[in-house]
Amino acid sequence: MNKITAFVFAIATFPCFSPLACELPEALCSALTEYELADSELNNTYRRIMQKIAADEFEGYRVAKADIKDSLVKGQRAWLKYRDANCEAYYTLFSGGTSRNVDRTQCLTEMTNTRVLLLKKVYL
Repeated sequence: MNKITAFVFAIATFPCFSPLACELPEALCSALTEYELADSELNNTYRRIMQKIAADEFEGYRVAKADIKDSLVKGQRAWLKYRDANCEAYYTLFSGGTSRNVDRTQCLTEMTNTRVLLLKKVYL
């Protein structure tokens, strides 16, 4: 399990997604809530694209739906690795400060939101 996944998993076990129950610093709770929303939107967008592929709604593209699906899966996996490595670099850069976890989480959120916009523009 990579560091980003372990970090998100570890902090997801905290009841930080409810403002009343958050036991982490407020800025981190807020950043985690925003990331959770962005990640949920990414998952929903990806699922909608997969449904569109399965329904053969790309038939006008003259590309086999298996090829569209395979290229999307490969691209998404590569993007996730890039996003995690990039945000780990943010964490390293800010590792001497107290905002490093917030900075990494904000990086994850910003990159995830950008990815959602791109996937919607290209596939939906």
